[in-house]
Amino acid sequence: MTFTRKIRIKNILQVGGWKLNNMNALSMSKVCSNEEKRLAFVRRIRDIMVQNQLDGVLIFWAFPNCPDNSAICTNLKLDDRLNVVSLLRELSQLLKPIGKLVLFYSSINSVFLTFSAGDVYSPSASFVDYYVLETFKQAGHWSKTIDLSTNLKKMRDNFDLFRRKVDRAVLRKVLIFFDIGSLTFELKIPNAHRIGSGFIQESQILPEYSPFTDVKF
Repeated sequence: MTFTRKIRIKNILQVGGWKLNNMNALSMSKVCSNEEKRLAFVRRIRDIMVQNQLDGVLIFWAFPNCPDNSAICTNLKLDDRLNVVSLLRELSQLLKPIGKLVLFYSSINSVFLTFSAGDVYSPSASFVDYYVLETFKQAGHWSKTIDLSTNLKKMRDNFDLFRRKVDRAVLRKVLIFFDIGSLTFELKIPNAHRIGSGFIQESQILPEYSPFTDVKF
């Protein structure tokens, strides 16, 4: 991290992840729906950041109200909209005074998932420094075939819809995220971008995949 600071790169702690992760969407829902557990969670995040001299935290809640992380959600009847806003507000209250950043993840691959709990962005705009919108996360060690129908036009249309649904204060804080893991893989059949098309890891753009990250530095 000493090197990253020299070249002015921020060191960000990611909290949350996909359904195979211990802190998946359902776990986030359970913790953040209980005020006592949520405050303990927020304090633990702060302590980890201070101990490790991290610059900010990215809340990767994929996705509120949708613990299966897909368009086919369970019938748990979750109501995470207020939970998301409460979590981000309490993080901001603890982290902003010590100069730490608060970031919130979302995806514009699917409008359904972007707004799985409604507009959580506008009510949290005063607490969040950046909204990290992921545009494309298809190829990688987790996905050997295309399982999501997307293209640049669809992502542009989804982002246009996002812009219409949220307050302007949110738009001033948007970061567009392109997952670097996608660059380490190529389609088995060139230009065959359709559901079921396979990937191979023969890209010369970036180094070979390692067990811990898609790129070796």
